[in-house]
Amino acid sequence: MNIRTFLLISLVFLVNIAFGQNSKGYSTAIARQYIAENNLPQAHLVLDSLIVLNPNNYELSWLKAITYQKQFQNKEALNYFQLAYNQEPSDLILLMELVKQYFSMGYYKEVKKYSPPLLANSTTKVETLAILAQVYFWEYRYSDSEWYVGEIEKVEPKHPLIQKIRQMIKEATAHDLKLYVDFKTDNQPLNQLAERIEMSRKKSWFLSPMLEYGHLDFSTGESSNRVVVGNQLIFAPLKLSVEAKAGVYQMAGFNADFVGSLIVKKKIWKQLELKAGVEQSPYLGTLSAAQSPILQQNFHFELEYLNDKNLSFNALYNEQHFNDNNKVKTFGLWGLYHVLEIQKFQFSLGYGFNYSDANKNTFTPVKSLDEYVAEENDNPIEGIYDPYFTPERQIVNSGVLVVKYKPNTKFDAGLTANIGIYSTHQNPYFYTDINSSGDLVYVKKYAKTNFFPADARLFATYHLSPQFAVKAYYSYQQTFYYSIHSLGFMLNYKF
Repeated sequence: MNIRTFLLISLVFLVNIAFGQNSKGYSTAIARQYIAENNLPQAHLVLDSLIVLNPNNYELSWLKAITYQKQFQNKEALNYFQLAYNQEPSDLILLMELVKQYFSMGYYKEVKKYSPPLLANSTTKVETLAILAQVYFWEYRYSDSEWYVGEIEKVEPKHPLIQKIRQMIKEATAHDLKLYVDFKTDNQPLNQLAERIEMSRKKSWFLSPMLEYGHLDFSTGESSNRVVVGNQLIFAPLKLSVEAKAGVYQMAGFNADFVGSLIVKKKIWKQLELKAGVEQSPYLGTLSAAQSPILQQNFHFELEYLNDKNLSFNALYNEQHFNDNNKVKTFGLWGLYHVLEIQKFQFSLGYGFNYSDANKNTFTPVKSLDEYVAEENDNPIEGIYDPYFTPERQIVNSGVLVVKYKPNTKFDAGLTANIGIYSTHQNPYFYTDINSSGDLVYVKKYAKTNFFPADARLFATYHLSPQFAVKAYYSYQQTFYYSIHSLGFMLNYKF
């Protein structure tokens, strides 16, 4: 045997090792066996050894993607599916797997990008049409989704997803009618009875109209009406939505006032969402507001991350403006952690912080100075917040408890409790004094005061059918200013 023959035989032997097995006896067959047995750590070990010897083998990259997929490590699985496709772009079965991975992760732009070759092939056309029908559904493009369902029906009339997707479209675009009745009572004392009806429907990404009518009766004898129309735009590829509402609010005996809102929501990452909004609405919290209309404008920014199975948090900044140029600023923060699940109950614990302050305090003496002097007594000077409540350097630290109960698909209930741990407020008070001109005047001062706020909310919902549900809810709120009980009912019918 000459040198040339020896080298040729050696080269063939080494190539066989590289493409078949390595020095430890590993092969793609062994890797497939480990994957089939769900022995995924060992499958990774075998594949890593093989990839070192043959990094451009698309089958190895494909198997690596499947292994990560079985471990629910979607990002890594996607990277290896993409690598395998780049190594062998002519394999339509591999391309199908790549598209399905993109779809499962919500990357709809990429699904559309890689779909044309699959649609052109008879073996992958129907499955691709089904994926695209669902993509356009989740992008609120219901007519496009229906078109793709129709294309499936032409090729495979009994495909199981045809009726499923059409039912999804029917439910998503149904008319949504809600009727509310709410009763509130507080210790001012002031009672409110409100009835409200809402009708809405999602037609497409650019058309989700709504109509709302509300009537409110106060225990002072006054009443008011409100009519609002609105629409929502949903830019699913941008993970952005814009909701606009506009209408009129009129208290009996007064001119109608404009009310409305504009709210923008942007999903930043997974369950992390940024919200910003502006709203003009009637202020309804005081006796003065029950006798003549008071408008407020709220500007808010909110960052929220929701995860029912782990950690959720929220950060909020709000500015509340009134027509007398006064402004109330509020900063809030809370975090919630899912701690326990027992049978059908879920328990979460958390912490909340809130700071609020006003440019001008509206605490005012109940009686005029002349009336107070005429009484000739040494009783403390009574005051009232008029025409609306204003906090004064108020700080609230609280513990949060959330309990959810869902024994079946028809019934669910919940409790949210927010209990003050350490809270302070600069409490306003009045006394009389002589000013530099020798006149008797009221003087307002503030004293740091501890208080114990509380907020508890209960609800229960029962679905009588897929179209009809009834909900009852109750809340109790104790602030530094007052306490209030609220009880309400809601009927929801979809058709």
